[in-house]
Amino acid sequence: MKTMMKKIARLSLALMFVMVLLVSNYTEIDAATKVRYTYKTYDKSQTYRGKSCTIRDVEKYRRVIIKGKSKAVKKINQVLKETCDGVLKAMPAGEWAKEDADYRQYDETYNNIYTSKVMYNEKGIISIRIDYKWYQGGVGYRGCNCFTFDLSTGKQLKLTDVCKGSNRALTKKIKDKLVKKYTRDAFWGSGFDSISAEKCDFYLKKGGKVVVTFDQAELSSDGAGGLHDITLKSKY
Repeated sequence: MKTMMKKIARLSLALMFVMVLLVSNYTEIDAATKVRYTYKTYDKSQTYRGKSCTIRDVEKYRRVIIKGKSKAVKKINQVLKETCDGVLKAMPAGEWAKEDADYRQYDETYNNIYTSKVMYNEKGIISIRIDYKWYQGGVGYRGCNCFTFDLSTGKQLKLTDVCKGSNRALTKKIKDKLVKKYTRDAFWGSGFDSISAEKCDFYLKKGGKVVVTFDQAELSSDGAGGLHDITLKSKY
């Protein structure tokens, strides 16, 4: 009887050990496919009161910070931090607001705002879109920067990494879709001709989609028509 009880006890311990291994492996796999993250906002806004009016210059940057201590997470966060720091160095862009406050006849709000948003966080990939808008009393400008990373390595991915096809084939597909969506006359100058898939900004969406984006003046030298985008099929 004692021998039987010892065998049962050993078997139970062995089963518990296997279960621990399975749970541990599941946790590691889950951590590699999806991550937790938060946002941090930097505010360098200023108010300029001049001789004739008051101008509020709103200057903000919202950055994504991924939670975790892996080398891949640290690598991704470093890229996002350096991008943010580069923009913050130029903030506030208040020289225009300060000068304009002395001669404009009415109060106004200027802006230089960057807003990050996680667009995709599945299957070992995180994709981030950073929208920005800039207005300093003249013509306004807007666009977006995009970052897509492999969560297991921290590598920043190109469009050719997430879509099937060569750079040449994808470039042709992008141009064809742009012409179909907006017509060829919507683009002039060198922007359209210089499109290269591996250099395009893009972000992933659920449902196996990739959105390829172009800034306000990227495809038309006068910035006409605002932002442009097309959608492709992704591997994810």
